[in-house]
Amino acid sequence: MNTTLEDQPEPAEFEVIAGNPFLDGLPTPPRTCAAAINLLNDTARSRRYVNSAAPVHEDVLRNAGSVYCATAVDGTILTRLLSAIADSYEERDIRRKSALVMALRVNQLLYTPRAERIRMELQRRAGTVRGLSPSNAENEIRIPNTQPRALLVKAPLRMGRRTLASLLEEVIGAGYRPITLDGNGGAIRSIQLRVVRISWPNDGTVKGLVHEFAAAIDRIAGRNNEFVELVRLGFKTAGELEIAMQSVALAANVGTLFVEGINVSTTKSSECEQIWNVLATFTRKTGIVLVCFATPAAAALGLQKYISVIGDLTTLGTHELIPSRTCSNHWHQVCKANFNAFVRPVTGNDMPEWLPKLLLEVTRGRNSLVKASLQHVAMTLLESGLDKLEEKHFRKYLENAVEPYRESFEALTMVADKTVRLTYTSLQTFGDMFTSVQAEHLRVKPLLDE
Repeated sequence: MNTTLEDQPEPAEFEVIAGNPFLDGLPTPPRTCAAAINLLNDTARSRRYVNSAAPVHEDVLRNAGSVYCATAVDGTILTRLLSAIADSYEERDIRRKSALVMALRVNQLLYTPRAERIRMELQRRAGTVRGLSPSNAENEIRIPNTQPRALLVKAPLRMGRRTLASLLEEVIGAGYRPITLDGNGGAIRSIQLRVVRISWPNDGTVKGLVHEFAAAIDRIAGRNNEFVELVRLGFKTAGELEIAMQSVALAANVGTLFVEGINVSTTKSSECEQIWNVLATFTRKTGIVLVCFATPAAAALGLQKYISVIGDLTTLGTHELIPSRTCSNHWHQVCKANFNAFVRPVTGNDMPEWLPKLLLEVTRGRNSLVKASLQHVAMTLLESGLDKLEEKHFRKYLENAVEPYRESFEALTMVADKTVRLTYTSLQTFGDMFTSVQAEHLRVKPLLDE
């Protein structure tokens, strides 16, 4: 039996595994939060590019992804994620008959032409059902006795959501892995994609979500739009698309799905409720780990209206990356790590004692803005030939770097001071900068009958 990509070009050797093939090489969850933090920080440092010659602009930009100072929140996310992925793969061990039957079913659904599926279903249902429906027992894609596994990671803009997602992907294992398993009926060939990353669809539709998911798998596995074409030609209705997404994920043996870019501006379409429902159903029926990276405002505005799916989307907890408010030890670490990565190679000097306080004021405690502003300073120093800056000049360059966010910061101040009432337009413009505490102003207050 060949699962999923039977036409996948063979590498030089297929890896033969006696045990559960999906757990082979999967990192063990760290025993402590401190160990998880160190693992993330070490992964970031391993990306560091060091040029023995004089630094140039490219060196400054190349190290953008090599600086991350993980917190206990990040460590918790990594630990729970690795544990949940291993648990999910245990359920889908294809040495089990039930898992093997499901592998056959998803392949049949994917590779049977739509017209033929409808004809067969019409015969079974005496013409009462047209097309696939997730509620039909014959068509249902569900791992037996599975459970939803999902984390909601909330972070306002410029807090390092993409960097964290990239580090998690690297620790778990990116790319695809061809595997084979010897069984009584012969060799079973398959592939494994531990991490698939997609963005919330720009058009805000279920069709956009499923097509982006299929495209991501084609891209990772090196396919020539195979799954995209299967989905485009064979699955039309919302119910069919939902089944297609579950089938493709199980056929490719996905470990975890990251849905990124969940912002206020991208979650305002009329189909957003359907997308949240599709994602909740996806993890509930497949047991595949789902991680949604959302701004607190997008989560507050989106999920408060769809309370029925919140439980499935947060079974592994809700975690927030919060901007620093004081010059804590961690904030000093963030500033020093970024200074050493970008500015010190240019100047050869240590970080000034006054810099963390200045960065806290200018960036409002947002990690990614520290990185962006110090990159700007480093390139300015390279262009001017200087090797140091006084505090007032440092402030000038830092403020220039964060100028695009000036109006957003003003909006944050007014919301905090409760000096203005947010309009719908201002919410769409500035809402993604809010923390959860600030996003509380956006919640609809329930009106109870007396």
